Amino acid sequence: MDYFSNIFKIKELSERRTLQLRLEETMDNNLYQTYKECPDTTLKFLLTIRKINRINSYELYNSGILQYTDVITRTLNTNEDLYNKYTLINPTCNNLFDFINK
Repeated sequence: MDYFSNIFKIKELSERRTLQLRLEETMDNNLYQTYKECPDTTLKFLLTIRKINRINSYELYNSGILQYTDVITRTLNTNEDLYNKYTLINPTCNNLFDFINK
């Protein structure tokens, strides 16, 4: 991959992650109501998300700079798959429970 296409790829990845962070803000706001309904499940969900984030961070930081875009792409894809599969943008006790147990 040449320098300019790599720069373009990084910009694209940055935009994708920024969008994910905005979705996470919405999800966090929605989690407040879910927390009232099922605090234990919500806490377990948050701890699980943190664990996934650590795993992805370790992978990125332990990879070489030439692999960064591939690792970041996999991480973004995984996040999007999880958000969509479990409808995490609108968390409910049921979908959080399903997420935790998969």
